[in-house]
Amino acid sequence: MSPQNRTKENVSELKLYLRCPRQVYFVNHGYELLPDITCSYIENLLIKELGFKYPESIKHTSKDDDIDKILETEFYNTAENLEDIYPDELIINVSSELVETAKNNVYKHLETIATNLNSTISYHGKNLLLEQITPCELPLS
Repeated sequence: MSPQNRTKENVSELKLYLRCPRQVYFVNHGYELLPDITCSYIENLLIKELGFKYPESIKHTSKDDDIDKILETEFYNTAENLEDIYPDELIINVSSELVETAKNNVYKHLETIATNLNSTISYHGKNLLLEQITPCELPLS
């Protein structure tokens, strides 16, 4: 390949691409990624990770079981591992106080999340809800 036909990608872009392909596009078009990490941004990371646990949490509920307790357990597990899940975002230049504030803010909404999940289960049924929120697996070929 001649030097004129080479692409401008580098190793750091590969890492960025593996995390989110769209970020490579934005970086190459002059946008700065994560200029400031705010409390709201950390809250969104935590809510997103917690959302990935909804299908498994719902599967483990029964009529006698309270989804509040299951979500609380999932919240604590996710919150405890958040810095490991997002090391690039949360370890560099982010105070532990900001992360703790975000965790506390999300924790305050767990009851509402559980109430909404319970009412959706009551209205639509557990199986339909699981069909709608369970991510599909794509073949690797």
